[in-house]
Amino acid sequence: MAMQASPKATLDCVDAFGRTDLRPDMDAFNVPTLVVHGTGDATVPIDATGRAAAKAIGSNAELKRSTTARRTG
Repeated sequence: MAMQASPKATLDCVDAFGRTDLRPDMDAFNVPTLVVHGTGDATVPIDATGRAAAKAIGSNAELKRSTTARRTG
């Protein structure tokens, strides 16, 4: 999708993603939530993100780990 967006829009999204702390919003998750994360993702490690998100969401979260998914960009 980023290949179809303008370079400025893509950079603005990356900037917002990196600077926005969504942790306070996790308390509002009150529906079953599937968190999917690749175990080999070196850019965004599973322990710091996928597992942390599932833990913060609580009992409504299910973490699925993928050993084949990897970041390509």
